[in-house]
Amino acid sequence: MKPARRLFLGYLILSANCFLLHAQVPWDVYHKTDEIVGFFQAAAAEQPSRVRLEQHIDEATSDRLPVVTITDFASGEAGKEVLLLVAGEHGRELITSDIIYWLGKALSGKAEELLHWPTMQQVLSKAQVGTTGLKGNSLELWLEGLLQKCIFKIVPVANIAARKQVEGGLLCQRTTPSGVDLNRNWPHAWKLEEAGQEEYGGPKPLSEPQTRIVKALATAAQPRAFVNLHSGEYALYVPWDSQPTQAAGLPADMDQVLDKLNVFCQCMHGAGGKVAGYLAFGTSMDYLYQELQVPYPLTVEVYGPGGTGKLATGGKPRQLLSSPAEVGAELQERWQRPHSQGFGRGLQQQLSQQQTTQLQMAQQQADQQASSQQQQQAAEMQKPLQQAAITQAGVAGQDAASGQGLAAQGAATQAGIAQGAGAQASGDSQLSMDKCFRDFNPVSREGYQDVVATWLAALLTLAEHLAANPRASLLKNDADQHQLPIPPVPPFKQDLAAMAGTDSDESLSQTAGMGDFRSKAVKGKQQPDSSSRAHVSLLETAPAASHLLRRLLILGGLGLLVTGIWMKMGSPVAGLMHRRRSSLGSRRTPRAAV
Repeated sequence: MKPARRLFLGYLILSANCFLLHAQVPWDVYHKTDEIVGFFQAAAAEQPSRVRLEQHIDEATSDRLPVVTITDFASGEAGKEVLLLVAGEHGRELITSDIIYWLGKALSGKAEELLHWPTMQQVLSKAQVGTTGLKGNSLELWLEGLLQKCIFKIVPVANIAARKQVEGGLLCQRTTPSGVDLNRNWPHAWKLEEAGQEEYGGPKPLSEPQTRIVKALATAAQPRAFVNLHSGEYALYVPWDSQPTQAAGLPADMDQVLDKLNVFCQCMHGAGGKVAGYLAFGTSMDYLYQELQVPYPLTVEVYGPGGTGKLATGGKPRQLLSSPAEVGAELQERWQRPHSQGFGRGLQQQLSQQQTTQLQMAQQQADQQASSQQQQQAAEMQKPLQQAAITQAGVAGQDAASGQGLAAQGAATQAGIAQGAGAQASGDSQLSMDKCFRDFNPVSREGYQDVVATWLAALLTLAEHLAANPRASLLKNDADQHQLPIPPVPPFKQDLAAMAGTDSDESLSQTAGMGDFRSKAVKGKQQPDSSSRAHVSLLETAPAASHLLRRLLILGGLGLLVTGIWMKMGSPVAGLMHRRRSSLGSRRTPRAAV
């Protein structure tokens, strides 16, 4: 083989190896699934008064998902605000589960390493607890206070099998191994898509065990806030995902919540279907809001390449590709209008259902066109390699014709060129996978720490808002509107101890029993029926009835006392009256005889 040919072959192989090395995940920064779950297992064993880990099982398939509960269990669970956090629905979005990993560390009292991150100190200075910012070790005090008032229900990795595929090198894996997008598998606005699409929602709603497990968890926990963590852009979304409009009935302070969280994100925010530029059907956020009536449902997009979604970079979300002419320029302009207006909370005019359907069709066709273009580009990239292989094979054949001694070299050259072409093709694949990783996850340690710190502060700020505005406040507002009595909130253990004058768990549970029962008299925002109103009225009038009963008992006792005295004094009085009647009778008898 001539030196020039050997040099060319070596270049191909070296390039392929460079691609393979370049696409490696920085596992010295990120954490694998077993490490994340293992940490929560260890934390639950070390701190059972703060962390619990349970395996939730799907009845139909016996599949399991680890679910973590973090709170101050010593202060009880009654009356606390519940936050349900779900991460890792899409395998390639590694950063979402890593955020949960560090949140678990912080909440379990192991925030020392976090406090050494320079970006963490900067983020804490923005966090507001009351009217003051947090600095240094005050983070631990903040967390302890939150655990007195909040319960964190966490699914660290919802799509374990897909994440492990990513850990094995399939960096573009989004769906379950069976090809189902878990965040399109929920019943609300579910659509049957063609299998093989990245957003394929399964053959039917709730077809996947992971979805069923999270649904059962949410139904049982009745969270006040739900946060679904994703990546690919920076964004804060509220319902709807499936309509280009904001859901009616969101809490009056939802804008305030978004503003508080956006202090850290500085990104586009509002209704997903209005702001993102595309519609998503069968999502968990829409379902939990519509069907389970979770007041504060959120989807947060925690990272975008090049600041995608950040207001400082124009706040551009994932862009729609060129659409067919029938959609019309006017529809496209209206769809993109929020982006040009600084990402307000939605379109100035609502899109009709027909227009929405047209836009969906346009997006699907555009996606197909893009896929076809990518295949053509890949084929074009392979042509030079194929031509090189043909040329080298021809030269090798000429060399072999000049003597049998060179035949072996010709065959070896052909095999080498084929191997080089295969390595280059593998390199192209790895380049695509490397792009997948970079599109959904920060690569540098500094970028990683910045994303984690940003969303730790945002999630804790959400918990702070709920703790400062407890569910009882919402119930009271609703009761004022409907003129209904409101049951008292079950008191915390410390309050019960002060009332009962003891720390005995038995006496506290007895004292809290009526509070727990009465707290269930009115649930959520629904208008109670007549039986509920009667029940609540009886509960509210019970103290007055008890007071009246005590007064009646006192009066009755006094009456009995007077009656007893009268009976004791009644004998001499009765005797005196009898003697008087007898005397009068004896006087009247003679007169009668006369």
